[in-house]
Amino acid sequence: MGLRIQLGHPDGSICPYPAPGPADFVVINTNKIHRVTLDFCHCPLSDRLHFPSPRAVPHVEKLTDNIGGKRFSPLQPGVSGPKFKSRYSAFLRMARQWRHLKELKCGGRGNDGVRMVKDTRVGELGVQCIACPRPGVNLPEDWENSPEEQQFLYVVFIAIDACFCLKNRQISLWTVDPPLGDGWSYFVESEAYREFCKQMQDQNEMCTCTGLSALDHANTKYSSGYRATGMGMCTCARHEVVMGNSVGDLQCGEQYSNMDYIFTSTLRHFSDLLHLLISYDIACQWSKKLLERLKALPPLVRLRGILNILAFVIPKLHILGHTIKCQQSFNLSYTRGAGQSDGEGIERIWSGSGLLGTSTREMGPGSRQNTCEDYWHHWNWRKVIGLHL
Repeated sequence: MGLRIQLGHPDGSICPYPAPGPADFVVINTNKIHRVTLDFCHCPLSDRLHFPSPRAVPHVEKLTDNIGGKRFSPLQPGVSGPKFKSRYSAFLRMARQWRHLKELKCGGRGNDGVRMVKDTRVGELGVQCIACPRPGVNLPEDWENSPEEQQFLYVVFIAIDACFCLKNRQISLWTVDPPLGDGWSYFVESEAYREFCKQMQDQNEMCTCTGLSALDHANTKYSSGYRATGMGMCTCARHEVVMGNSVGDLQCGEQYSNMDYIFTSTLRHFSDLLHLLISYDIACQWSKKLLERLKALPPLVRLRGILNILAFVIPKLHILGHTIKCQQSFNLSYTRGAGQSDGEGIERIWSGSGLLGTSTREMGPGSRQNTCEDYWHHWNWRKVIGLHL
C-alpha cells in the first residue's frame, strides 16, 4: 500500500535526510509478525520505542511493550519465546538485552554523570530490603549504644538454604555465554567463585543429628551431566527478600564449602556493628567449625573481624526432624529477640523460583543467571512495596 515508517520523528514530520531501510525488515508485535518498509535517520531506533536486534544493521525489531511482557513469560503458559519460531534467536537476544537495560535503569545506573555503567559496584543493582537495619539509612544516631532491651531491633535475620530444582546442564560455556552485569545484583562473582569451587574437596564430617539429607547427600546429588545441581542462597529471614551477592551454584550436593562462600559473600553488604541471627536447617552441624572454615576462604569474601553472631537457629518446621538436644539449643522460640519469626521464609522464595528450573535447565550459564536475577528483582520489588512501612 506504499506505507513507509519514518524513524526518529515522533511528530510525523519528514526527515530531511532519510535513508531507506532493508527490504526484509520485520516487526514482531503481540498480534503477529509484520514486514514493513522503513526509512532511517540519524536518531536511534529507541526514540520511537523500537528496540533493535543486536546486529550491525537492524533487520528485526521488537515492540518494547511486548519485550516487557516477555520478562516473566516463562511463568505464564502459552507465551514463551518458541511462539516466535522464525525469529526465535533474535527475539531471545533482544529480550535478554532489554532485561539488562531495565535492570540498569531501575538501579539508577548510567545517568549519574560520575560513574559509567561499567563502574557499577558488586550487588548494587539488587533491590534491598528496606526494613532490615542499615546504619546511615534507617537507623537512628547512636543506635549502637541503645539499651540492652532494644538491641533486638538492630539484628539482621539471615536465612540460608539450597534448592535442587534449579539445575543446569552442561550446555554452552561461560566464555560463550557470560552473564550481563556479573555480580552486580544477586549472584556471587562467577569467575572468583568458579576458581574457588575447583579447589573444593569432598565433605567428610560426621553428623551427630538424625535425618539430615543435606549432609547425607552432600557429595552425591546426581551431578552427572550437570554444570550445577542446584543453588544456595541467603535471604532476609524476616521479610523474604533475596540479598545482594547471596546466590551461588552447587556443583554436587549442599556442601559446607559452597554455603560458607555464599554466606560470607552476603555479609560484605552489612555493617560489622550489626548482630546476626542465622537460620539454617542444618545449623546444628554447619555452625560447629564455621570460624575455622571461614579462615580458609579467598580474600574476596574472607571476614576480617570477629562475627557478631547472636545465635544459630533452625527454622520452626525443620526443627521437628532434629533430635531433642537440637530442638532445645537451636529453637527460635527460645531465642531472645527472635519474636515470632519462623525462619521458613526462604522456602516460600524457593516455591516461586523453583518454577524457573524447567526453562533455565537448558540455558547457557549467563542466560540462566540473568533470567533468575530478573525474577528476583520482581520478587524483591513486590515484597518491598508490600511492607507498608
